[in-house]
Amino acid sequence: MTSSRLRAPLPTAAIDRALLTPAKDHRRNVLALLAGYNVNHLAEQIRRRATRLGRQQRQQARQILSVRNELIMDLYASLSPVGWATAWCDGSSIHTDNIRAAGTGVVMVDTKGKCIAKTGRFIGDKSAFEAETDALVMVLETARRNHIKNLRVYTDSKALAQLWQKRREDPRLTRVRQVAKDLKQLEVYAIPRLHNQTANALAKQAAAGAYT
Repeated sequence: MTSSRLRAPLPTAAIDRALLTPAKDHRRNVLALLAGYNVNHLAEQIRRRATRLGRQQRQQARQILSVRNELIMDLYASLSPVGWATAWCDGSSIHTDNIRAAGTGVVMVDTKGKCIAKTGRFIGDKSAFEAETDALVMVLETARRNHIKNLRVYTDSKALAQLWQKRREDPRLTRVRQVAKDLKQLEVYAIPRLHNQTANALAKQAAAGAYT
């Protein structure tokens, strides 16, 4: 997930075209930038340009932000090995009037980049880390239902990603290990929270009771 490529100034014109006019050619041009730029740096530039353009063109702001999320996910999905599905997950735990409520959010695309899941789930009284773990389990359950065997997952929980990578036998991952048995290969990586906004929004909506 890391790269030694220099953080040179990015060609913002190509990014702006893709954000304002989300044609396939414009998206491909942005994805092609991965040949010379670190994915995190490129995703962050897309996020910043979308924020600026949204402020400048308020009538298009919602569309620009939606395209922003799709572009960033396209970038990360393009890094998955050929024949692998890609997913993003997040967990949210909120406190209101001394009541704790949590939710999970999941987005998944198949091996061809087609979206096969985009949903959230209310999971009740759970901590933030429990919600993150439940979100990963939800991803794996979705993969099982869709007969996916090779999967790369992105989460904005560094603790969860590191636990899976370095301490897989930790008891907090018991349910994850159980469901992961159905997969041939599973990779879990941490990405910046602001690059995981679709799954984050789904998780927050679920915690607030939008899903049951």
